[in-house]
Amino acid sequence: MNNGADAIDILLLEDNDLDAELLRRRLERARLDCRIDRVWSEADFRDALRDKAYDVILADYVLPGFDGMSALAIARELSPETPFIFVSGTLGEDVAIESLTHGATDYVVKHRQERLPSAIERAMAEREQRQARRRAEQSLVQMNAELEAMVRSRTEERDLVWRISHDLVAICDMDGYIRNSNPAWQDMLGWSADELLDRRLGSLVATNSQDRAAEARAVLRDYSYVQDVDLEMIGAEGKIGRMVSWTFVRTEDGRIFGTGRDITQRLELEAQLRQAQKVESIGQLTGGVAHDFNNVLMIVQGNLQTLQRAWGDDVSEREQRWLDNALKGVERGAKLTKGLLAYSRKQPLAPQAVDANETTTRLVGLLTQTLGAHIELRTELADEVWPAYVDPNQLENALINLAINARDAMGPSGGGRLIITTANRSLDEAYCRQNPGKTPGDYVEVVVADSGPGMPPEVLEKAFDPFFTTKKEGHGTGLGLSQVYGFVKQSGGHVKLASRPGQGTTVLLLLPRDTRGADARAAMVTDVSGIDYRSPGGETVLVLEDDAEVRSISTETLRELGYLVLEAGDGPSALRLVDENPAIDLVFSDVGLPGGMNGREVAEQVHVKRPNLPVIFTSAYASQALVSDGALMPGVALLEKPFTTQQLAARVRRTLDRARG
Repeated sequence: MNNGADAIDILLLEDNDLDAELLRRRLERARLDCRIDRVWSEADFRDALRDKAYDVILADYVLPGFDGMSALAIARELSPETPFIFVSGTLGEDVAIESLTHGATDYVVKHRQERLPSAIERAMAEREQRQARRRAEQSLVQMNAELEAMVRSRTEERDLVWRISHDLVAICDMDGYIRNSNPAWQDMLGWSADELLDRRLGSLVATNSQDRAAEARAVLRDYSYVQDVDLEMIGAEGKIGRMVSWTFVRTEDGRIFGTGRDITQRLELEAQLRQAQKVESIGQLTGGVAHDFNNVLMIVQGNLQTLQRAWGDDVSEREQRWLDNALKGVERGAKLTKGLLAYSRKQPLAPQAVDANETTTRLVGLLTQTLGAHIELRTELADEVWPAYVDPNQLENALINLAINARDAMGPSGGGRLIITTANRSLDEAYCRQNPGKTPGDYVEVVVADSGPGMPPEVLEKAFDPFFTTKKEGHGTGLGLSQVYGFVKQSGGHVKLASRPGQGTTVLLLLPRDTRGADARAAMVTDVSGIDYRSPGGETVLVLEDDAEVRSISTETLRELGYLVLEAGDGPSALRLVDENPAIDLVFSDVGLPGGMNGREVAEQVHVKRPNLPVIFTSAYASQALVSDGALMPGVALLEKPFTTQQLAARVRRTLDRARG
C-alpha cells in the first residue's frame, strides 16, 4: 500500500485481529492503494465518523456490544454518502437482503474475500456516480432557479417598460382588434385598457389619416414590418387627439404588435421653424417694398399738399373733392405699408409699461360694438397681472384685429362666444429647451379664444402670411394676423395660434414683462392741424435724403415755413456741410442712406462735432440702425414716412424749441 494522496480511506469495524490482518493482506495483494483505520466499539465507531470523512466502511456483522445493523444505522446517520460493505462469516441470505434494504452497499463473506477489492471499487464507482448525479441535479436546480430569476427579472423589466413607456403599445389579432394595451394610452389619449379591449385599432384613427392607415395595412399583409406610419389618433372624451408615428410588426401566428410615438410636438416645432423661415424671407421682401412704396407715397402726398397750398381758396368744390380723395388714397396706402412693416418687424414701436387688464377693460365697449349683439364677449382677467413692456397702441390694435377676425369667422348671425383672458406666465430654461424659439423669462399672457368654426390645417399653416385671407374680396386685406404676429415678435414676445375644424380658434400672446419701468417714449404727433409752426426766421435746417424727389418735398415745405435749408444726398456730403456751416440749427435725416453710412452713423459723427445739435430721423421703416429690442433709442425723435406738412412743421418746431430749452 503506497498510501498516496489518492489512497482510499477505509474505516474497518472489526473486533478480530486475525480477520483484520487477513483483510488488509487481501487488499494489499490486490494492489488496492488504501489507508485503513480500525475500530471495534460503538463509541470509537461514532468518533471516527465524526472526525474524518471515509471513502468506504467495512464492517463485521457480529460485534461486541452491538451488531452490524446498528452500525449500519449509525453510518447512515453520520455519513450517509459513504459506501457500507458487510464483511462477515455468519451473514445469511435473509440478513444480507435485509442489510441491503436498509442501505448497505454490498456484502462479502469472509471465506470469499477475493471479491472484496472489486466490491470496494464498485462501491466507490457507484458512490461517484451518485455524487455526480447529485451534483448534476443540484446544478440543474441552480440553473433552473437562475433561469426563473432571469425570466422573472426580464418579465419585471418588460412589465416596467410596459407600464412607464410614454409610447403607445398595442397587441392586436390578425383582424386588427386590440387584445392588450399599455397605460400610455390613458395618459396620452384618455383611453383605458378596458375601453380598448376588443376594439379595432383602425377605429381610433382620425378620418384624415384613414387612407394612410389603409396603406399601412396593405403593406403589412405582404410584409411583416412597416414603420414611420404617421397617423392622427382620436382622443377619448375630453382629450385632444395626437399625431403618432407607428411601427407595426406581424408575427408568424398573425398577431400584430404596434408601438406609437407621439410626434405632435415635433411637428409643431417643424411648423414653427418653417413659419419663422417664411416670416424672415417674406419680411425681407415686404420691408423693402414698404420702404420704396412709402417714398412713392411721400412724393405723391407732398406734391398734392403743395398743390393744395398753391391753389389756396381758389379751388372749386369738385377739385377739392379730387384732392381729398387722392390724399385719402395716400392714407390708405400708408396703412397698408404699416401692416407690411408690422409683419416684417420693422415698424417703429414706443413701448412702455402697459396694464393688459386695464387695456382689455377699456376696449370692452368698442369690442362689444364691433362683435355685434349675436356674439357674447367675456373677459377672465387674472389678479395682479404684471405690466407688459409693449407699445400700448399696437396692443389695442392687436386685440381689435383678433376680435374682428373672430367676428367674421363666426358669421353675421350664427352667434358665438369670444373670451379674452390674462395671466402671468414664466418660461424656464427646461421648457424653452423643449420648445425652440422661446426665450426664458416672465411674460404677460393674453389669450383670445372664439367658438367659431375653426381652421383646417391648410388654412392654419398660412394664417400669419401677409395678404392671405379667406374672406370675400373687399372684406379684408389679409394683414390682421400678420400685424399681430409682427408686433408681438418685434416686442420680444411669442405668438401661438391653435385651431381645429369645429373647435374654434385660440390665439395666445406672450408679451414681455416690464422689468425696467416705463420708458419715456418719443412724442409722435398725429393731429397737428390748425396750429402755426412757422419759423420766426434765421433758422437753418440740413435735410439729408437720398431720394431727390422726397428731398425736394421736404426742402420746399421747410422753406415755405420760413427756414433756411441746406441739402445733402449722402452722409459724407452732410458732414462736410456741417463743418462748413456752423449756423446749422437742426439735421433732418433719413435713416437708410447710400454710401456706407446710415442716418444713425451720420448723427453720431454730427454729435462728435457738435454735441448739442438736434437731429430728427425720418424713415419709411425703423431699421436696425434705429431700433433696439423693438424700441426707439432714448432721445431719438422719429417722423414716419409718409408725413404731412403739418407733422413735419410740428416736429421741427418742437425739436428746435426743446433744444433751446
